[in-house]
Amino acid sequence: MLRKLAGKVIGLILILLARTWRIRYVNQKGAFVEGKAAVYLFWHSYMLLLYPLYRFKRVAILVSQSRDGDMAAAALSMRRGYTVVRGSSSKGGFEALLRLTRYLRSGFRVAMAGDGPKGPPGRLKKGGLVLAKRAGVPVVPVEVKVSSCIRLPTWDKTIIPLPFARIEIIYHGSVCDLQHCALEELQWRMGAW
Repeated sequence: MLRKLAGKVIGLILILLARTWRIRYVNQKGAFVEGKAAVYLFWHSYMLLLYPLYRFKRVAILVSQSRDGDMAAAALSMRRGYTVVRGSSSKGGFEALLRLTRYLRSGFRVAMAGDGPKGPPGRLKKGGLVLAKRAGVPVVPVEVKVSSCIRLPTWDKTIIPLPFARIEIIYHGSVCDLQHCALEELQWRMGAW
């Protein structure tokens, strides 16, 4: 209960803070085709700054079933348009994979941390690729650059941009040929951790 309340407070703070950020989107038009499903991969450390920026309809977000995941799910409830799917490689992963596949096949977009839920940070795992291949949709690597921020003392060094920070969000185009797609290539496209 207390974690959910903390998550809602964090979500509200992030929404207010995000109003001061100066955001530049690169290749956004090519990455978001209306009604086109895709898996969007980003680093876990950018999770808190990305969630308040989007209010798309039909976006499913993978959140772990951990206690920290409870806070993240509560924070996400502050933004309408998100469907939270709980699960990870360590708990509830197979059920989450099935649910996310169904969402993708019905036209949802899926956003997930490529190196979550436990890291190591900046090392891409296969989950996003497996999901995209299973659903027959492309993967869109998302790179984020932040001019000024603080890093929290967490396993992923979570980034919180300071007020009025400049943020660049780069969509590196979809990767459709999942048969020949290497984890290293996607990791490179997502940028240095």
